[in-house]
Amino acid sequence: MDAEKERIQYIQVRHEQAGALAASADAKLTGRVQVCFGSAGPGATNLLTGLYDAREDHAPVVALIGQVPTTNMNYNYFQEFAENPMFEDVAVYNRTVMTAESFPYVVDEAVREAYKHKGVAVVVIPNNFGYVQIPDEPYSSSSPTGRKSAPLPLPTDEEVKNVLDLIKAAKRPVIHVSRGIGAGGEKLVELSKELQIPLVLTGLAKGSRRVRRQPRLR
Repeated sequence: MDAEKERIQYIQVRHEQAGALAASADAKLTGRVQVCFGSAGPGATNLLTGLYDAREDHAPVVALIGQVPTTNMNYNYFQEFAENPMFEDVAVYNRTVMTAESFPYVVDEAVREAYKHKGVAVVVIPNNFGYVQIPDEPYSSSSPTGRKSAPLPLPTDEEVKNVLDLIKAAKRPVIHVSRGIGAGGEKLVELSKELQIPLVLTGLAKGSRRVRRQPRLR
């Protein structure tokens, strides 16, 4: 924890459940991936409530979870749990780090998958890897497999025409906006003004910096 305080904003909590819920809430409000962590065994299970909260609201959260040392695995060691099966239902990405050298890559993939699927990514880390020296070099975020995130889908001309026809046929059209608008808030405000259609925000979208001004319609 001390090593990371200069590089990330670290917020200490007293219980893993509070940490997972806080990470979920921050991810919902900002749209940015948030991280929580817990120790092996009970610390891992305590994260589940907050991680399910993130899953249900499609919030990008990465959970870093401890595990007993690799030399003690499969010996019914103190607080040894089969952790990956516990998180299979809640996570879009669920991996155990197998070597200390692969740790940067696995965490990078976890962040990518959390953003891509707007969900929970889990990385299980055997405790003894924390004592292994690996090269202290900047890690490239490009995937060794060459995979890239899929581009955002664009509407076809036919889909745009269908939407305009529906708007013309509606007596009192409104635009219902949730936090899925992402970075398109400014364009949405412009569209609302152009079409003279009011915006209605969901609870999660209220207060979003992406939709700052409600248009004043004529």
